[in-house]
Order: sequence, then structure tokens, then C-alpha cells
Amino acid sequence: MSYTVVFAANNDYIQHFLVALKSFLVNNEGYSFNIYLLNEGLSEENEALILDTIKGYSAVFKNVVVEEKMFEHLHIGAKHLSIQTFFRLLIPELFNEEKRVLYLDSDIVVTGSLVSLFDIDFEDNYVLAVKDTFNTYAEDTKRKLGMRKESVYFNAGVLVINIAKWREDKLAERIIDFASKNPTLISYADQDSINAVIDGKVKLLPLRYNIQFSLLDREKKSADEEAEILNRCIVHYTGGYPYKPWFYACINPLRGEYMKYLKQTFFKDYKAKKDYIGVVKYKILRPIYKKIKHR
Repeated sequence: MSYTVVFAANNDYIQHFLVALKSFLVNNEGYSFNIYLLNEGLSEENEALILDTIKGYSAVFKNVVVEEKMFEHLHIGAKHLSIQTFFRLLIPELFNEEKRVLYLDSDIVVTGSLVSLFDIDFEDNYVLAVKDTFNTYAEDTKRKLGMRKESVYFNAGVLVINIAKWREDKLAERIIDFASKNPTLISYADQDSINAVIDGKVKLLPLRYNIQFSLLDREKKSADEEAEILNRCIVHYTGGYPYKPWFYACINPLRGEYMKYLKQTFFKDYKAKKDYIGVVKYKILRPIYKKIKHR
């Protein structure tokens, strides 16, 4: 049996995709996977790097070219996001013969087995996902998007998609329609639109499957949250600068996970551009500000 895993990334993101891919393969050995990359067209050099990365693993890679123009009219929101984030909306149509598909963002590192995600019952939900741990943003966004009070706003960087139900209820069309009609409500591209339309029809996964910076950055964490971080399966490098691990001034405490797998890729000699101003601002002054703020 082969499991289907889908990523989305462009040529500019190839280094980070290779890190995500390598970490996934290393931590899920012993199983077979069909791995797809949604993109607007890969260079021959980058496709060769991907094929080289999967050598020795029970994995088949297929490149899937998506017409970017169909999403150009949609509002993206946050500056660190790209139009490729909308590509995941096409997964149920592109893989309509599958029962479920695991979608992963490319700014992640896999640190544990994900195979159990293919066995969890959907219970009539559209997706399996982890709640967004940026609590203030999540609650404010729920109100802005008109979601029900009891609904949970989830992070869309890791999704297990219920293909049949998604297609049956024409979810992609409804999500795109919402995004088209409500650009002023959108801050995080399709993630906001997906949450608005699904509105609670999600089965929540343990935090370990999507460890976000907002959780790591909390001054106070519960014992359960600490346990989920310790037993993490996916580190998701949410946010833009300086939260991504490839920045010199990165402040994510789990940056080392990215560097560990980076050294196992073609980009092993990568060195971040020096950024001393960023280091002073975010690594030195930010912690001081946080302490003053939480006194």
C-alpha cells in the first residue's frame, strides 16, 4: 500500500521543500509513498534534485503543474505567503480516486512518523488538522469571518483531506467564491477562507502534528503543551521574518531541526546572510521587551 502526500512550492522555495521532503522520508522509512509537488513549473535542475533526494526510499515523485492564473485575482494577505498556498484547494479534484490525502506546507520539518494520520476516522469532517495556536489572532479572525463561536480556527499547513466529502460538497468552489467576495476579510490567504467555509467541520489532531511558533513563544505553557512539543512530529515554521529558520536572525527555538536536515540535502553548505541589526532587534531586545510586558 502506498500513501499519498502532497506539497506545494515554487522554484524559489526548492531548498526548503527539499528539507521538508528529506525529513519526511527519514522519519517515515518502511512505508511506501506517492509524493506530489504542486507548482507552476519546475526547472529541470530542481526536479533532478528532488529525484536525487528520494533515492533509496520507497517513494515515487510526480510533478504536478498548476495554472497559477486561476488564483491571481485572490487576495493573499500576509507578505510571506505566495499564490502557491491556494494550490491545495485543487487536491480533491486532482486526486479524486483517493480516499484521503496528506497535505504538507513546505516550511516544515518532519520529526516523527505520520503514518497514523492515514488511519484516523474523519467522522464526517472535511479535514483533520491542528488548531492555530496564535490564540488572539484565531479568536479575532473567527469573529471577523463570521464563524460560529464553538468552531475552532485551525492552521492549514498540515491537512488530512477527506476527498469524497470535499468533492461532494463542492468545497473548493465555495472557498474560492468566499475569497473572491471577501478580500478585506482575508489576512492569511486560503487558510482564512477554508476556515470560514468549513466553520468547525474539522477533527482536531494533537498539537504535535503542527508545532507552530506561537506555541513555542508562549511565556506559560501547560504540561500537555510541553509534552506535545517534546513529542513533536512536525515543526511548522509559521510567520515570515525573523521566524523562518533560514534567516540569520531567526528566533524559533527549533531552528536546529531545519539545519539538521538541511545538512542532508544538496543545500548543505547554505549560509544565511549576516543580519546583525536583526540579531540585536529580535534576539536581544525582543526578550527584554517580553519580560517587561509580562511583569
